[in-house]
Amino acid sequence: MSSTRLSPAPAGPKPFYSLFELPRVLHEMSLLLPADRYLKRLGGGQGEPVMVLPGFAADDRSTAILRKYLNIWGYDARPWGIGQNLNPREMKDTQSTVAQIDKNLDVLADQLTQLKAETRQKVSLIGWSLGGIISRQLASRHPNLVCKVITMGTPFGDFRSTVVYPLLQRWLNSEVSPDDMDTWNTLTRAPLGDVPMTVIYSNSDGFVPPSSACDAQANVIEFIEVFCSHIGFGVHPVVFKLLSDRLQQKADSWTAFEPGVLERLLYRTA
Repeated sequence: MSSTRLSPAPAGPKPFYSLFELPRVLHEMSLLLPADRYLKRLGGGQGEPVMVLPGFAADDRSTAILRKYLNIWGYDARPWGIGQNLNPREMKDTQSTVAQIDKNLDVLADQLTQLKAETRQKVSLIGWSLGGIISRQLASRHPNLVCKVITMGTPFGDFRSTVVYPLLQRWLNSEVSPDDMDTWNTLTRAPLGDVPMTVIYSNSDGFVPPSSACDAQANVIEFIEVFCSHIGFGVHPVVFKLLSDRLQQKADSWTAFEPGVLERLLYRTA
């Protein structure tokens, strides 16, 4: 058993951003129409495989728009194909939750092995929210299969700061223990070796505060701030443009993102 004492729960997202997630994402999705012609011209792919992993309790329907553009850009975009990313009804405690994640990791490892065999290339992973943590775990366990990891609004820090946590706490009817936190830290800090990692986050994220999204460590890592809602990561043209740039980076010649003069209005790097 862990002897660590838990510190007080960190602050979550600003209530204003959480409250207006839905109207914000509707606005962000509406931006795709005027941006569509520009986005389709971005290109950059030459058949490289990309797998997109959905967020907590979401499935492949949530990543359909993003995968559509990935395919237009010339990538071989694949869904993760295993349904809902954690079913809250099956989450009884930390152990059962980790067991679900491990089960998914085994299935995904087989998919990555097959995908690499088909394309003869390593797979780039785009993980949205909880999907980012699973992407990191995949890269840590199977670096021979993964080219790069890109996360969007992923809570690498204390999960008690997320909007979802109070709901889960009521659902599970239990308090977080030091052992639970140790288990979470093991998941979120899996060593990546030389696999490059891009952390995309938003200070206006209504689900995951930037302090948690930026609490990631890796040998090769960059942090890029955009302005969008949490749900908006999967539909926002500004995020899509950034993904197009980052996916063009090769693992053996990877360089950190450097926004141009005008791009600094849209992106901040750390």
